Amino acid sequence: MIKKNEYAIFLKTLGEVFAEARRAANLTQAELGAQTGRGQSAIGKIERAPVQNTPLRVLYELSNALDIPLSEIFFTAESKASLSVGTSSHKEKWPAVIKSVNALPKQHREWVADMVLGLLQRDRQPDNLRQR
Repeated sequence: MIKKNEYAIFLKTLGEVFAEARRAANLTQAELGAQTGRGQSAIGKIERAPVQNTPLRVLYELSNALDIPLSEIFFTAESKASLSVGTSSHKEKWPAVIKSVNALPKQHREWVADMVLGLLQRDRQPDNLRQR
């Protein structure tokens, strides 16, 4: 079960990921708001941390306007949030890795995501089913 503070960290990180994506697209909050039919203040609130009842449709529209799949935004936010909560020995390296991957062209980001997901799925299989 997820703890309240972990969820709050995820929401804050999700907002930060949206802000980073907007800046990478060279858009102001007002410009992104205009593309999605929302005001600058609404975009600012989401970037600070989406409230718990923010409709998924709103997040989807923002990700669509940024030309980034919502699943990628969630994956990035969850990865960053888990680093804040977790105790990884490589914790300090992940922000740089995520930033580097996010800077890649879309096709390369998708390739990296597919590769990482494949490795994660492989690690969840019993030893006798893993391909070496």
